Amino acid sequence: MPTLHFNLIHEINQLLKKNQIDYVLHSHSGCTSCGVYLECIGESCDVYRIVDVINEYLRGLESFVSDMNHA
Repeated sequence: MPTLHFNLIHEINQLLKKNQIDYVLHSHSGCTSCGVYLECIGESCDVYRIVDVINEYLRGLESFVSDMNHA
């Protein structure tokens, strides 16, 4: 199973900002293995658009995709 580490959360938050999506990704209880959640910090957005942007980014990360294929 792929690991969602803190640097990746930061990268995704920068990606959301770059795409003018007013949401931030947080980890539950400071632990990414406990899960993550999105918080709207401004204008709401279609969640499917957010998921598409994040998934497209993750597909471009060779190590993340490799981990997914071995899960």
